[in-house]
Amino acid sequence: MYVGIAGRGLDLTINHVKMRGLKDRLDSHWNGRRSGDQFALYVFDRFVVPRLTEEQQHQFESGEIEGDSFTQSFIQTHFCYRFATTESYKEANTIETHMAKGLTAAGLPLLNPQPAKARPSRRKRAQAT
Repeated sequence: MYVGIAGRGLDLTINHVKMRGLKDRLDSHWNGRRSGDQFALYVFDRFVVPRLTEEQQHQFESGEIEGDSFTQSFIQTHFCYRFATTESYKEANTIETHMAKGLTAAGLPLLNPQPAKARPSRRKRAQAT
């Protein structure tokens, strides 16, 4: 569905006053607030908006209702999370890229795929030089 990474620059040798990394990232996703959370935006656009009734669309337009509560409810009802820990950010980034490009049995993630870039034609390569 979605592939992401958390904990860049997190130093595991020190005791953090506030938990960071994966816990914060998953908490952010779980809360469904679209501000600053790309996952919540993807969920809102792909799943919440198409399911709004005409009446809800009018309420949304007039400000009677807001999207974060719908997004939070959808996420908490329909999604669960999996994670893997790595020894380094570089290793995590390699795994994330591999998964985002659909190079696993699961295929491309629905919400944030990164399909392999097509190789430019000979003509375009020649024009670039």
